[in-house]
Amino acid sequence: MLVQHLTNDLIAFWSTLILSLLPLQIFYSRAFMPESMMIMFSILGILLLMKWYENNSIIALYGSAIAIALACLMKITSLYLGILLVYLFYNKYSWKFIIKPIPWLYALFIISSVTLWYHHAHQNYLNGGVTSGIWEYGKDKWGNWDMLFQFTFWNRIIFQSIAERHLTWCGFVLFVIGFFTPKISTKESTIYVWMLSVIFYFIIVAKGNYIHEYYQLPFIPQATIIIGKTCYYYLNKKIPRWKSILVCTLLFGTIILSLWRLSDYLSRENPDRSLDFQLAQSIRSYCLSDDTVCLLGHDPTLLYLIHRKGYLISSTKALEKIIAETNCRVFAGFFSSIDKSETQIIRERIFKLKPAIINKKFFIVILKKQKY
Repeated sequence: MLVQHLTNDLIAFWSTLILSLLPLQIFYSRAFMPESMMIMFSILGILLLMKWYENNSIIALYGSAIAIALACLMKITSLYLGILLVYLFYNKYSWKFIIKPIPWLYALFIISSVTLWYHHAHQNYLNGGVTSGIWEYGKDKWGNWDMLFQFTFWNRIIFQSIAERHLTWCGFVLFVIGFFTPKISTKESTIYVWMLSVIFYFIIVAKGNYIHEYYQLPFIPQATIIIGKTCYYYLNKKIPRWKSILVCTLLFGTIILSLWRLSDYLSRENPDRSLDFQLAQSIRSYCLSDDTVCLLGHDPTLLYLIHRKGYLISSTKALEKIIAETNCRVFAGFFSSIDKSETQIIRERIFKLKPAIINKKFFIVILKKQKY
């Protein structure tokens, strides 16, 4: 409905078709993660605000505020939508939106909802130690401005993630072509401002986007609208035949590459082909169900798979502290999890501990023998 509202029915058809075929859209929509619902509420909030913008429907305005608030409650990073919301209010009132009460009340409702929820979450942290783990500025997901000046950051986000995994290379070419396609609708600028707000989110949550490919999912709805626009424009009788054939070929290539990428991702869920499952199975054989373990790296996946409590470490200093102060039975992990600055030091420490299992991929060290 949003694409219909911004462009036309045919672009909406092509956009929806492409979105439903993209590999990571299918893969991550199956997971118990907040992204799908966050994106749904974001789109609903934008659609309802545009309906209010055109019809002055107070119900649409209330619905939009609730939907955007829910998106932000799903993930606080959805606050990047503020850029698009300011743009829409500006279109409605011009610069007078600054003195109008509606934009301020709209923002107050969203910010109050987020503030109350995270105040509650912080109280849980103070009382029980349970935390959302999102406030480690400059260490985990937020900040890390130095990354923005590195080619590897943008290469990973734009080419390795968005182009290769999300859109596939053929889909990415269609996306780029869409930028040079003539304007279809007067509302089209909304799509680009929306996209700009997501890029701002890439910048603010730099390391989170660098590490997690699913952090780019909010970018894909706008990208598929641009691809839909490309298909609409070039699959037209008035366009030279060779251009239509090129777009058809790229569209077919997108479908083929999407199926290939999806099958590759699904195959990783097969325990027989997963190194995570292999290592987890080996770790379980060396410790009891109530033993604690120490794992190398930041990814908690192994802890989930081995069904044990434990620690995640990334430095020799942390390892020595774990060995000295805890009853950890096993130290294990993948060599690929080692930070470059710690690679040689941790490898030497692992060999000194005389690992029970070691190969090119992973290792297992018995820190304390079992007492039956």
